Amino acid sequence: MKTITFDEIELGGSSAPKQINKARAIILNDEQELFISNYAGCYLLPGGKLDSFESFEDALIREINEELGIALNHADLTPFLCVEQIIKNYLKNDDFGTNHRHTITKYYIIRSNSCLNSTNIVMSEAESKHQLKTFRIGIEGALKLTKENPTENSRNAYYQRELVVVLNELKKHLGQT
Repeated sequence: MKTITFDEIELGGSSAPKQINKARAIILNDEQELFISNYAGCYLLPGGKLDSFESFEDALIREINEELGIALNHADLTPFLCVEQIIKNYLKNDDFGTNHRHTITKYYIIRSNSCLNSTNIVMSEAESKHQLKTFRIGIEGALKLTKENPTENSRNAYYQRELVVVLNELKKHLGQT
């Protein structure tokens, strides 16, 4: 799995005090459309943080079931890309202060024509509060959203930077460049 690193601290990941591990899905249908989510004004691919003692793959299977209502298994996941972001002065969730943060996000490609299954979606309190919405869109359309997305969410720059890199790597992978 290829790794792309953004290091604002330039001291390496071991010096960043808070590490967050995430898994995200690139769920492509036959028309090369993918699911994208809008969460708190930020566009992201479906997925999320690992729970304690959870593997990246197990977390992704759980997250996709919760957010999209789609059941997956390990055989459905094709490892694709790892993006590390070592961020200086990342705004904490409570908006009180900052910390350095090291985020490792592993992306997996999943080939599926499945639709959202709203009867099986189980949103967290935060996802409901921030009105998580997920829909299918082409890769170029997703890239356009990242350019046209002004938001007051200060974390958006990090999410957008990552999403653009992932989508451009996906285009290369699919021979669309």
